Amino acid sequence: MSIFLPDPLTPAELTALKAVAATPPLRGLPYAVVERLVDLGFAVTVRGGLIATEDGLLRVILSMNETLRD
Repeated sequence: MSIFLPDPLTPAELTALKAVAATPPLRGLPYAVVERLVDLGFAVTVRGGLIATEDGLLRVILSMNETLRD
């Protein structure tokens, strides 16, 4: 079964998610980006920093596969 879901992330948000996934709890991202990633379930706040969830890591992997296809 195929489900079409539009990409909910802007390029800036996707870049921030990749940075969050590649580092320990990250601080210093713009508040709007942090709130959006948390609201979408791609990241959670831990001790004032941001870490990627399983869904966030999956989204990063999917974006890497999309880049490879081009």
